[in-house]
Amino acid sequence: MIDKEKLSIENKNKFTMQMAELYSELINNNSFSAPAFSRELHLILQGYTLNPDPYKDIKRLSNEQVLQMYPELKNTIRNSANPFQTALRLAIAGNIIDFGIDNQYDLHTTINKVLTEQFAADDSQALHNEIAKAKTILYLGDNAGEIVFDKLFLELLKHPDVYFAVRNQPIINDATIEDAKYIGMDKIAKVISNGYDAPSTILKHCSDEFLEVFHRADVIISKGQGNLEGLLGKTDKNIFYLLMVKCDVIANALGVKRGEFVVKRNKLKFMKIAIASGKGGTGKTLVSTNLFWAAQKQGYPVTLVDCDAEEPNVAEFLGGQETFGITVSQNIPVINADDCSFCGKCHQYCAYNAIVLLPPARFIQVVEELCHDCGACLVACEFNAIKEKKKITGRITGMVYNTHAELIEARAEIGVYSPVPVIKKAIAETINHDLAILDSPPGISCPFIATVVDADFVALVTEPTPFGLNDLKLSAETLQVMGKPFGVIINRAGLGNEDVFDWLKEKKIPLLMEIPFDKEIAEIYSRGGLIAELSPKYREQFTELLKRIVSNANK
Repeated sequence: MIDKEKLSIENKNKFTMQMAELYSELINNNSFSAPAFSRELHLILQGYTLNPDPYKDIKRLSNEQVLQMYPELKNTIRNSANPFQTALRLAIAGNIIDFGIDNQYDLHTTINKVLTEQFAADDSQALHNEIAKAKTILYLGDNAGEIVFDKLFLELLKHPDVYFAVRNQPIINDATIEDAKYIGMDKIAKVISNGYDAPSTILKHCSDEFLEVFHRADVIISKGQGNLEGLLGKTDKNIFYLLMVKCDVIANALGVKRGEFVVKRNKLKFMKIAIASGKGGTGKTLVSTNLFWAAQKQGYPVTLVDCDAEEPNVAEFLGGQETFGITVSQNIPVINADDCSFCGKCHQYCAYNAIVLLPPARFIQVVEELCHDCGACLVACEFNAIKEKKKITGRITGMVYNTHAELIEARAEIGVYSPVPVIKKAIAETINHDLAILDSPPGISCPFIATVVDADFVALVTEPTPFGLNDLKLSAETLQVMGKPFGVIINRAGLGNEDVFDWLKEKKIPLLMEIPFDKEIAEIYSRGGLIAELSPKYREQFTELLKRIVSNANK
């Protein structure tokens, strides 16, 4: 690219100094990304070559090399048992083209490898499902040559509304509009620029034209590491990353090994969504179970926690094979009357009146049902008269629903004063998945507080009746005091009056969804079924509900 021997002594020293500074910035500045490094490197090369596209010949050679393979690759897809999988794998194989220096890569070996090797992360089925129902697809291209493989994949899809985005202007060997048109991409997709002159897609630098398509697209397919670095963790859009992992930084971010192939769906940040109501019977569990079903159907790793520990019933609708069981217990003080001085300090320290003391009768006893396991009485006792024993208060049961969805049931022992410890323990078990849906106990007492306290968003389920509105107001006031973002779902809409709608407008509280008073729902629910599973109409509505909740939670 640059023959240093042809540079003057002054320019040679200047070039060496610039490269040293650039590499020092990459090593010492954690916020200096690889795309930013590539952009600065390209500008340096442009300055010495006076060539706006120093890699033009290399890009043309890459395009022509793969175009020569195009008929053979087309036949490979056509004759395969699963054309979608084959075309997808070939698209990922093309990502090898920027894997070497001076074209030092073996494309044929990579193709054979990617066609037979298991993906390190494989969300390809979810991608297939999303493409099938998408109105608009945005495909983020990467390198010249590689885009011929992308063309093969998009030709197979035959989707009527596909946008193919490339770089705004020449940058290293990334594809531009000129490259895309050269290989005929404009014949099967609308070719646009992302408006940015770095080998990445960093939204704050992209053009308004690109952002309009980006936000409108139902599915976004992102090729290569550069696009991933610009988008990963920056947006909740429905993005699928297709790439060969080429560095340890990206490998660690994705939890895979360098050199492995990946089809990875954009992860939601870990989010807890609580579904609550001011009273029982409003349809809270109806919403929780169907939202869970819609989330797992979308391919999200999701956990549904039944936090109504005094009367759990989620498993009756969803089932699942038990995978683990945890016994929950608490410490209960045991007072030895022989060692007790009956000074009354433990009685005074107990905030829950769980210790009954009658000094004249030298009588002292713990009411186990009132004890909250705070340990204050042990601190108060100066005579070492108090020990502790374990008392079982409940059980946590984990159940697998499918490969990326599970249920967790909190069940308190009969007669336990408070189910809060059991609820907290159940919620603590949600760390394995990106999304947790918490089916809250009804009301606004301690079990409700324990469920919503760490939630990122609360959906309050109510009904359009005077009782429903009254309980909704109490729940809303509680959440406002706690500083929790929330919205409202109105169940049995059309049954009562319009007061609840008027109140939501007055208070500017988001209305997330209306579930009508519908005979179809009653029939499905009476059989223990899920309306999102058995009714296409409600499946779409609960899918939209999830998107709406995530959007409101991120405001």
